[in-house]
Amino acid sequence: QNAISKGEAASILAASKSGSPLAADDEKVRLTAERAGVSVVGSVSIVLYLLARDFINEQEALASYERLLGLGYYLPLSPAELSNKKLSERVLGLVGG
Repeated sequence: QNAISKGEAASILAASKSGSPLAADDEKVRLTAERAGVSVVGSVSIVLYLLARDFINEQEALASYERLLGLGYYLPLSPAELSNKKLSERVLGLVGG
């Protein structure tokens, strides 16, 4: 099925109206949101944000990352890179976090 669900469409609409980024990992949802002019963040970005802002520590970030890997997510950073707070701050700077 190529269509997104009604709930996903509603989430995109809400993000668009509020000017907030949409948190999504599904490729179809991400592409649809981006086409609608909505910025999108994924699970890794959220973990990096939380780590850089000291809401979670490096152990918690690593555990989250490993859970995502276990669920079959493609993650562009190694666990060691993710747990490096300086790297997370640099990545956030690149994405405007």
